[in-house]
Amino acid sequence: MLEYPADIVPLPAPGSAEAKVDVVIAGAGPVGLLTGCLLRQAGLEVALVDPHIFPGQASKAAVTMPRSFEQMELAGVGASLEEFGRQVSGARFCLGEGAWTAEAAGMSNPGTMSRHCPRSVGQNFVEKALVDRFIELGGQLYRAAMFTGYTANEKGVEVSVQRSAYVRPPAKLAPLPAHLAKITEATFEAKYLVGADGKQSKVRAAMGLSYEGHDYPQTFLLSDVEVPDAEVERVGFHRHSAHAVLDANSGTFLLWIHLQGTRWRTYFCQKGLTRDELTPEFLKQKWQTHIPAPGPFEPTEFKDMAFFEVACRLASAYSKGRVYLAGDAAHCHSPAGGQGMNTGLQDAANLAWKLASVIKGQAPEKLLESYEAERRPIAEWVLSTSDGMFQSMTNVSSMAFNLMRRMFFKAVFSIFPSESIPPASLFDKMAGLTINYGDVGTCRDVGAAPRGELRAGFRLPDIACVEAGAIPGARIHTLQLFNAPPYTGLRVFLVAETSRSAVTAAEIEGVASALRPVASQNKSVQLVLYTFC
Repeated sequence: MLEYPADIVPLPAPGSAEAKVDVVIAGAGPVGLLTGCLLRQAGLEVALVDPHIFPGQASKAAVTMPRSFEQMELAGVGASLEEFGRQVSGARFCLGEGAWTAEAAGMSNPGTMSRHCPRSVGQNFVEKALVDRFIELGGQLYRAAMFTGYTANEKGVEVSVQRSAYVRPPAKLAPLPAHLAKITEATFEAKYLVGADGKQSKVRAAMGLSYEGHDYPQTFLLSDVEVPDAEVERVGFHRHSAHAVLDANSGTFLLWIHLQGTRWRTYFCQKGLTRDELTPEFLKQKWQTHIPAPGPFEPTEFKDMAFFEVACRLASAYSKGRVYLAGDAAHCHSPAGGQGMNTGLQDAANLAWKLASVIKGQAPEKLLESYEAERRPIAEWVLSTSDGMFQSMTNVSSMAFNLMRRMFFKAVFSIFPSESIPPASLFDKMAGLTINYGDVGTCRDVGAAPRGELRAGFRLPDIACVEAGAIPGARIHTLQLFNAPPYTGLRVFLVAETSRSAVTAAEIEGVASALRPVASQNKSVQLVLYTFC
């Protein structure tokens, strides 16, 4: 019997100051938490509600991508998480013939300008870091509290919440403590509501939106395991960060990813699995059947075991009035390609600064229309890509088709060097580094056509630079310039082409003078000149 954690707080009393906020966020997973952190940094009042009494109970993701680290740096947690994680140095594959037959090593160094690389930082660790940051920023986090509905009005939304706690089965909860039972229902008055409450989103249901797509017949068994280093080396698992087995004859997919220290995250996917098979004995028996010689390692402990179903679905809209969806509430797909949490974190970063700008009066409400225009095409690409990958790995067809599929994979891995798999263009997009909004009608170039490749709506490359006149060697990267206070909804970067001639003081002043009338509505323009290293 699990006791309620001491840090769970009572729901706010009706009409109290705590019940009047700028934004209510349903769902305290990574997406809701990052949204909350960025809004708090902008000075807004935020309430997060989630029925899970412990963080990380819905953790599935094992790899955090470069663009996600860049977005979380905006909230002050990216750097610490990156140091915590293990670099994904490569993967090896068994294609169902009883031997490790292929390798992929093209994931270590993104070809696009970035300080980051994919790291095996699990979703539970991301969530813990964001929880700590949200609390540090003074955010209101209400666990064991479930969104039940909302009513729109002229000023915003009234959000209904009730005391409701969730723990992962078969665990059971002790009776509700007296201090939490005093108020079991609450209503928040907010300007906006964000649904980041997963693929079973109650916010999406309250909005009356459909969730179009299909469910997969395959299900997943997940577990974190502790394995001593000597045992990992005994079976040769120490040479790669990830190991995958694809058995086309049975439609079985197995994956192991090295997290931190002696912890590994393991997945087993097959059609027809049930919760009854979520046991260490079942998983070890399947490992013994599918892993090539010298066979599987022997864990000392199984932790956080979970059963989950997967689907490929997209919400019919991302917003309705003053209510917005992000993450799995807006789109969900198979784990293939490691895009789920990472796509959601990018949703959060895109939506948060726009909400902050509108609420603070720095931008018209029309700016929020760009959220779906920019993020929906990304979700459509992710769903299409991950669906194709997952179907190719798990569909069971005729023996002839399975043989052709296996031969195709073997041919690809034998023709191309491991360093080029996956292809750089595909990997950079999966890493979030080449995603851009230049063609969706929300951004536009003005003036003479740029001579370089950078366009309005493109990601700003993370380039080392130095402040003019600063101490030699005091480098900073362009994206780090966003991470220091004051946290505002709008920042302007002037990037000058200097390959032909140096920028003159008159040119700098000419550009600055055009911006001063706009910026003076809030604060004066501060000019700091940086040069690229």
